[in-house]
Amino acid sequence: IWIIGDGQQTPYSDGVAMPEPSPSVPVHGFPGPGIGGPDLPEGAERFSAIDEDSGVRADLVLEAAAWGTQVSFALSNLRGPMQCRLVVMRVSGTTEILSTWSVPTAGYGTKEQPMPLLLQAATAAPRDDIDRVQVQAVDKHGVARALVTVPV
Repeated sequence: IWIIGDGQQTPYSDGVAMPEPSPSVPVHGFPGPGIGGPDLPEGAERFSAIDEDSGVRADLVLEAAAWGTQVSFALSNLRGPMQCRLVVMRVSGTTEILSTWSVPTAGYGTKEQPMPLLLQAATAAPRDDIDRVQVQAVDKHGVARALVTVPV
């Protein structure tokens, strides 16, 4: 927590001064979902797909939990500007929108913006009920089109 007053920023936590934050270390290359490396939590599963038409690459990790499923994902070759959403497609044929976001003009995982988009979402759906995960672009009229579909 930073307390701001009199033009000064003072680190504060429970009345105790905290050390200054250290500078971030740049990450080179794609860390992949986990999302930070090759090690996955026990029971987590990794999946990837590249759409032939859009060129969008999705790397994701599904992790079953007592409350449902956590979805960690990374998207690259995602060009903007556009609005997107993450959709879970269940074995029963029903769908659920888990997340929405905006893609800036530079995109993610592109020449202009080399870092992929890294996000997490969750669903109450049990892992065994998830058949596919899809990233969709949504136009100004609310019409969606698939950018990449990952069978799981």
